[in-house]
Amino acid sequence: MQNNFINRIYNIDKINKEVVVSKESVYKVKADYIPIIIGLDITSIIGNKLITLFKESISGLQSITECSELKPTFAFAGIGDQYYDRYPIQMGQFSDNLINLHSWLTKFYLENGGGGNLHESYQLLWYIAMNNVKMDKSKKGIIITIGDENVHSTLDKFNLYYGGDSIAVTAKDLLKFTRTQWYVHHIHLMDNPHLDISKWGRLLGDDLHTVLNVNKIIPLIQTIVCKILVEEKTINFGINISGKITML
Repeated sequence: MQNNFINRIYNIDKINKEVVVSKESVYKVKADYIPIIIGLDITSIIGNKLITLFKESISGLQSITECSELKPTFAFAGIGDQYYDRYPIQMGQFSDNLINLHSWLTKFYLENGGGGNLHESYQLLWYIAMNNVKMDKSKKGIIITIGDENVHSTLDKFNLYYGGDSIAVTAKDLLKFTRTQWYVHHIHLMDNPHLDISKWGRLLGDDLHTVLNVNKIIPLIQTIVCKILVEEKTINFGINISGKITML
């Protein structure tokens, strides 16, 4: 029934079924691994930029596996707009193999959409992380979203796509809930100097990072993740670690 719903509403033939997210989707994390989800804004021009960046420079994630005795496993997600896009959230499975991760990047359907409203639905990834990822609850995972827009304030209407009843929860409340199990960071690409990102700042505080060039993104991810992994080796899971707002 679930598949029929998505087929009927979203014309699934245009997208690789492996990356379609629904209530029945399960993303399993191997025992003793730390899950890291990298969520890419795949709308408009930035979608092509980010997909190309990670395809060409995915080896940059290798250094993260070497900075701590803790074992990371990665998953990529594609983020769109819950109001305008047919596929506002797509996600691949977790892997610690770079070849497998590269293959997931080739499966995302780039709608080149977004609604022109200066917002995207980055908060959908928080929701999926809390509801669809099966992991060791004694460990905290890491979510890093990347994009050049603000985040929508609520999660309304999304569940109709997801295959459930309509819900309405604020991004602020969802973030608070998500942070009980995940470190949540966002990297904002400053390609629109007129965009006010104070909304992001109020939500994330020191876990908001900014870059001026896409080539600075992977080194910044290395810094964020390695800082958390190294400190997690010496403290109990469950203590929030914040970085600084970074301008590169």
